[in-house]
Amino acid sequence: MVTMEINDTSFKSQIILNTDGTTNHVLKIYLGLCLQRITAPPGTFNDFNGNVFNIRNWTEGEWHEFRSQIFSQSDLWNNRFWLIPPNNFNSLDIQTLPGRVRYRPNIKCELFVQVWLSPANAHKTIRVARLADTYAGDSSLFRSDAVTYDSLDGVAHVFHIPDNAGTVMNINHYTIPHEIGHALGQPHIGVLRRTAACTTAIAGPTAGDSSTVGGSNSHRCYGWGEAPSIAENIMGYGLRFADVNAQPWRDRIASHTRTRATDWRISMTNVPPRRL
Repeated sequence: MVTMEINDTSFKSQIILNTDGTTNHVLKIYLGLCLQRITAPPGTFNDFNGNVFNIRNWTEGEWHEFRSQIFSQSDLWNNRFWLIPPNNFNSLDIQTLPGRVRYRPNIKCELFVQVWLSPANAHKTIRVARLADTYAGDSSLFRSDAVTYDSLDGVAHVFHIPDNAGTVMNINHYTIPHEIGHALGQPHIGVLRRTAACTTAIAGPTAGDSSTVGGSNSHRCYGWGEAPSIAENIMGYGLRFADVNAQPWRDRIASHTRTRATDWRISMTNVPPRRL
C-alpha cells in the first residue's frame, strides 16, 4: 500500500503518478513558509552572531521582489535527483493496455515553496529584516539563520576558501537556497559527510584555529580545507548538489511506501522508466 500524501510538521509531500509508462512519477515536497516583515520601531535588530543592525520598514515593491527571490532561488533544488525503486518493489509499476506491457517508473524529486500569511498554515515561520539604506554589501553582512533572513540574502557572496590541497577557491554562495536546505532538514555538508575535520570541530574548537569555532556551524563543517566537491556543496559554501542532498526525498518516499530509505538508489540524472 502506498500513501499518496503526507503532511507533518516538517513539510507536506505528495506522490504524483504518471500513467503512460514512459514518464517517471514525481515526489513533490511542499514547504510552507510564513515570511514576517520585521517592523520598526525599534530601529535595530540583531543577527545570529548578536551583531546590531539598523533596520527600516519594507516598501511593498521591495517585499514583492524579496519574495520573488525566495521562489527563484529555492527552485535551484529542482531537477537534481531521481530515486530508483528497489528491485522487489512493484506497487508503483504501470501496466498499459492493450498490450499489457509493464513499466517501472522512477521518482523525480521536486520542491515547491509556498508562502503563507498565517504561521498556522506554514511549516516554518521566518522573520525578515529590511536593513537600513546605509548598509551596502551582500548576504555575508548580516548573519542569517533558518528562522531569520535579511534584505541582502538574495545577493551572492564570494567566499575565498582553501581546499584540501591549500589552493584558494572562489565560491559563489547564496543564503536562501542554503537555508531552504536547512528547512528541509539538511545539516551542513561536513555533518552530512561526517568529515573528520567537522567531527573534531563539533567536539570543541582547536586553539588558534578560528575555522573550528562554532561546532556544526564552524567553517570546518562548511567544508573549509576539504575537496571542492564538499566545500562547493549547497550545504557548504556553494551551489553544487550531491546525492546526499536528496535525503529529504529519500526518507519521505520510504514513509510513503513503507520501505527502507537505503533501498532507494539516487541518480543525479534523469533515468527513464524501465520496461519489465
